[in-house]
Amino acid sequence: MKLRICSLSELRPVFNYITRCFGSDVSSFINKEYTVFTTVGSRFQYRVFLLDKSCTSTLAKLARDSRVCGAGILIGWLHNNDFIPSTQLFDFIRRMGHRIGCSIIAKEQGVKAFLYGNDLLLASLEKVLEPAERGWYVAVLDSLDMVAIGIGKLLVSPQEIPMLIREGRMLVPVVKNVFDLGTTVRYEEIFY
Repeated sequence: MKLRICSLSELRPVFNYITRCFGSDVSSFINKEYTVFTTVGSRFQYRVFLLDKSCTSTLAKLARDSRVCGAGILIGWLHNNDFIPSTQLFDFIRRMGHRIGCSIIAKEQGVKAFLYGNDLLLASLEKVLEPAERGWYVAVLDSLDMVAIGIGKLLVSPQEIPMLIREGRMLVPVVKNVFDLGTTVRYEEIFY
């Protein structure tokens, strides 16, 4: 796999997502402290990684003599100029003490269902951490420890949720499962 240190314009979808979901301070912090690079994957066009800037020259030397599959933190994928975040991105941001957005907190039964590849139903939704809008990629968080268990696409706007609850439509899918931590067990090749 070919390692690429990308220009800011190539990474615009990545930084747009980070700014929208976590704020401009997080985006600036990442840009200042980390090198963002990509490797070509098979299912998704590019895998996107964060690497501490102090390690960048070492990685560049290694990449000249060998095939680098990845290094640092896998934060997502670039596919057709669209950024699909990874669960590691959300966990990294949380560990750094920053506010998490673009997330859904799932109840216990929803966590189990989502980890088996199912969509998240309204009955299993505990809370929406905004900003979040229909069609956005969101992290699904376990309500017990706030760890990201997967990534999905939000199927309803947060403003629609109270109406759906009033109508008793609790079995409506609210998050389409894009992938979850169980995906690596079920389909190991998905990330290679």
